[in-house]
Amino acid sequence: SCLPNSNLKYFIYDLPKKVILGNEILQNHPSLKKKIKFISNIENVNRLDILYFGSSIQYFSDYIDRIKNLLLKKPKYILFTDNYFTKEESFVTSQTSVINLIIPYNVFNYKEFILLFKNNNYHLIYKSVNFNPTHYINLSSIYNNTFNLLFKKNNDK
Repeated sequence: SCLPNSNLKYFIYDLPKKVILGNEILQNHPSLKKKIKFISNIENVNRLDILYFGSSIQYFSDYIDRIKNLLLKKPKYILFTDNYFTKEESFVTSQTSVINLIIPYNVFNYKEFILLFKNNNYHLIYKSVNFNPTHYINLSSIYNNTFNLLFKKNNDK
């Protein structure tokens, strides 16, 4: 198997059409099908150890509610990769990188985003910057490189 730890299970939460495609791909890989589940409803997952948002949280219009709902699963770690942040108030812009498609794109206030996790018993343990010369938002309030942020759940007392 290409997944090293046989005890790990992977849940890939996505849009229904992508879940169908993912499950179709897994039909040809029985050993992976036992470890990987494509889902469009996170409610059926009881426990998450690591929650990973791969350049995706910015596309959720209700991102605060989604995050708070997922925090109820008490993941030990939460990783966000490749997200733009601003020093000013959070706002929504448009991503127009796909021809004939305009996608709403949230740019989060950095301090508010960190505070959301602090207020929910998590702390930032790692931050890195991605240099993106081809991705650019032309506003002075934006950090023009994207961030990767790793949060860890505080020990319950």
